[in-house]
Amino acid sequence: MGDNHNIKLDVYISIGRHKIDPIQYSQNCHYIILEYDNLNPEIVWLPYVQHIVKIVNRLINNYKEVNIRLITPSVIAFALGMAFSRSQNITVSTYLDNNYFQVFSLKTIETEYPLDSKRKRLPFS
Repeated sequence: MGDNHNIKLDVYISIGRHKIDPIQYSQNCHYIILEYDNLNPEIVWLPYVQHIVKIVNRLINNYKEVNIRLITPSVIAFALGMAFSRSQNITVSTYLDNNYFQVFSLKTIETEYPLDSKRKRLPFS
C-alpha cells in the first residue's frame, strides 16, 4: 500500500439489516465497508471480531487518522475496543438517527479521567 499518511480512513462495520451508503458520509477519505448478516446468538461471535481485526490491522498503520464507524451489537464493539485499545490513531463513531457521531478517541481513553476531578462532571450527572 502506498503512502496514505495524509489521508483519513473510514472503516464502516455493520452487523445486521442496516446497509451502509458511504457516499452519504465519507468525504475526502478512503473507506472500507465490512457488512455481516445478523449474528446467531447460539454461536460464538469471536470469529467475526477476529476477521474484522485482521482486516483493519492491515490498514491502520498506513493512515494518520482512522475512524471506525459502528453499527454492531455492543459486545462486538466492546471486543473491538479491546483489540484496538493501543491504536493511537483511531476514533470511534456510532450510528444514531441516520448519522454517525464521533464518541471518543482511543488515544484519550487512558489519559483523561473526567471522574477524577471534582470540578468535571459527566453530561448526564
